[in-house]
Amino acid sequence: TDGDDSAIVAVTGRNVRLARSPYVFRTVQIGGRGTLTRLPFNLLLDIGGPTPVQFRGDGVYAHAAEAQTVTLNGGGRIRDVAFSTRSPAVAAMAGDGRTARLDVNLGGGVLVGELRLDSQAAQLQMDLTSVELGSLAPDLRGRIPGRVALNGRGDDLSGAANLTLSDARSID
Repeated sequence: TDGDDSAIVAVTGRNVRLARSPYVFRTVQIGGRGTLTRLPFNLLLDIGGPTPVQFRGDGVYAHAAEAQTVTLNGGGRIRDVAFSTRSPAVAAMAGDGRTARLDVNLGGGVLVGELRLDSQAAQLQMDLTSVELGSLAPDLRGRIPGRVALNGRGDDLSGAANLTLSDARSID
């Protein structure tokens, strides 16, 4: 198709469950209007399951040659922990490469992360600044600052984590 063709997206769903998934999309609404090369959209999600998520925001889907990119701005909750984008979250695909970048306010702190995947390797880096521990481990409370870096190639995964648990405790 030609990238200048018009595109209109209007999706609404309630209580949608994917096969063999413990998650239920209690509400999903996607609406957008643009071209096939640049399609701005709005997104509303309310997902129930082991890790409930709510999100309201907007984004842009872009397509050029073999590259596709989705950016998201907005916020919501993971369990009871609030989050909001500080800069657009990005998911990009080109050839066999995949990249995701995240820069969010999360549980009173900040999480900045990047994931890169291709047919040869994977890299993950996360920097946490005083993130609420319950946003990562539902039965724990406290704060967690630090850095995680992982690299993988084939069956080999290596990396380092330098994390501090501050005022860590169980909710029990």
